[in-house]
Amino acid sequence: MGMMLGLGLSGTASAGSVYINGVRADGLSNMEMTNVNVRVDANGDIWIDAPRYTVEVVSPGGTTAGYGASPPVTSPPPSAVVPPVAGNPPTPAAPTAQQPTAVGVAPGTWWLVTDDNASKGHVVDIYIGGVLVHTVRSGEQQVLMDVSPYLRHGGNLVQFTARAGNQPSGGALHIYIGSGSNQSGTLNLHSPEVTFTRRSSDSPNGTSRQFQLNVP
Repeated sequence: MGMMLGLGLSGTASAGSVYINGVRADGLSNMEMTNVNVRVDANGDIWIDAPRYTVEVVSPGGTTAGYGASPPVTSPPPSAVVPPVAGNPPTPAAPTAQQPTAVGVAPGTWWLVTDDNASKGHVVDIYIGGVLVHTVRSGEQQVLMDVSPYLRHGGNLVQFTARAGNQPSGGALHIYIGSGSNQSGTLNLHSPEVTFTRRSSDSPNGTSRQFQLNVP
């Protein structure tokens, strides 16, 4: 059985942050972990891959970070055409009234989570199976979104499209998609299967990146 770690998310960015299973864990102290893999990236951030541990994301008040007692399930937005990966991505086509098709994935089992370290200038559109599910913007409230309605068992194409704009600045913007559960108002997110990061050093011309997400 895995072990649970309770993390309080900090609202400020700092150099040399610690990440456990892709989730920022600067507030963790007095903790010994075994059977883990550790790497340090070019920015001095420490990344810990700990298969035996589950990260519990809570705010300083003990509630789910960003949303009081329980993260709301966001109503499915209209669909939009996924832009091509190569080159500067165009503006998505005008949305239609299409809703995602029910495909049997249990609600509340897959989540979109953001970790914004005081970033500026980033706007990222997130598509699952060709449907625009959410747009993340620098400086906005943390996103904890149930994306289960957009997923099907088996392979799912996930695309992140960073829009062209002004030169980004500030800290990094991390976007995660992973399995988890909402237990009594606390979102327990397992190791993210998909991670997309935008930094101040990234080009202002925009970019797109695709992932294959496999849902059992």
